[in-house]
Amino acid sequence: MLGAKIAQDPEVQVEFASFLPPSLQKKALGVLPAADFQRLAEKSKNLILVETKNFAQSKNKIKQILQSSNLKEDPSGQSGQKYYRYRFYQTGLVGFEYLGFFLEIAFLVMLVSCLMFKVLTDCNLNQPGYQILAKIGTSKKLLARTLRQELLLVFAIPAGLGMMHILLGLQIFRGFLLNPYSQIVWPIVIFLSLYGIYCLLTYWLYRKTLLKN
Repeated sequence: MLGAKIAQDPEVQVEFASFLPPSLQKKALGVLPAADFQRLAEKSKNLILVETKNFAQSKNKIKQILQSSNLKEDPSGQSGQKYYRYRFYQTGLVGFEYLGFFLEIAFLVMLVSCLMFKVLTDCNLNQPGYQILAKIGTSKKLLARTLRQELLLVFAIPAGLGMMHILLGLQIFRGFLLNPYSQIVWPIVIFLSLYGIYCLLTYWLYRKTLLKN
């Protein structure tokens, strides 16, 4: 019997108390036979435990259960209900999502600006080498391909290391989010799109300056 197990095992009592509202968790637990319980004059209340395989997919059904139980909504997440805690933390993490998005744009602009400045600054240093290659008969098409490979290497390494750092860093948020990778595709698509535009612009300026003669 579950009641006998709760009465005999202190660890089970602590685990059972974790399902109660905070106001009842510190009170002592007592287990009574059904006949003695029926003789109590106090008004009884029911504790409903819901176990799901996937909380994110079942949260709407859990919300309906809470609403049908006439429980007052707890925006602060202090009632002990996982659904309200989930809503509370989700609301707080929205701000971090916007902050992360704007930081992504800011770091992207700084990164590509530094790369563009470095590439265009080295243009005068590399120009004599390309001029020598042109004089010995290297075609302009081959020189342009060499430029593309050079810039691709310069831009690909920081982008790859940055995305790897982000993907590994999201492991930190597994304790706060059900699936921190659920919407990761869109930031990566936005990042690669803007990054690609800067890369093409740098290539165009680099090629125009380096191969103008």
